[in-house]
Amino acid sequence: MSITPESVQILLNSGDAGERMRAINQLRQIDKEIAFELIATAIKDENARIRYAAVSQMATLGEVDPNKALPILRDRLLNDTETDVQAAAADSLGALKLVAAFEDLQQLYFSNSNWLLRFSIVAALGKWGIAAVLIFWRMLSVVVKVLYKQWRSALWANCGTPAPSLYCCP
Repeated sequence: MSITPESVQILLNSGDAGERMRAINQLRQIDKEIAFELIATAIKDENARIRYAAVSQMATLGEVDPNKALPILRDRLLNDTETDVQAAAADSLGALKLVAAFEDLQQLYFSNSNWLLRFSIVAALGKWGIAAVLIFWRMLSVVVKVLYKQWRSALWANCGTPAPSLYCCP
């Protein structure tokens, strides 16, 4: 049986997760523009593995229309319940160089302690080039200084002596 957009659509609408996964893999064998339109169904699938595979494919299919890919990937990055899917969204955002998602990636990096997700976010920034990594590093150093000042103030708050300076602490 040959693979057509119609046959892929039938598999994507199947009640069987295995058939839906097969459809996602078959998307690679049809026209990218058609595959881009079809993958939207799978990105919101109830099965996390299906969503993960679909979001991962957006790294290439999103080239068809990056402006449409951006809100789709942002939604999965910020709202998916599975860390793997969020990490795949970060990876796809990086691959597509969708720098408009920087603030979303930044917010998620600092609000989530999962190492896989954080690593994916840093890798996405790396795909954007050294400038994005330097911006992220600068932002991180500012956060560390703010946290240090808060910690120092809390530590010295009840002792009655002024807190030592950030630069003169032993």
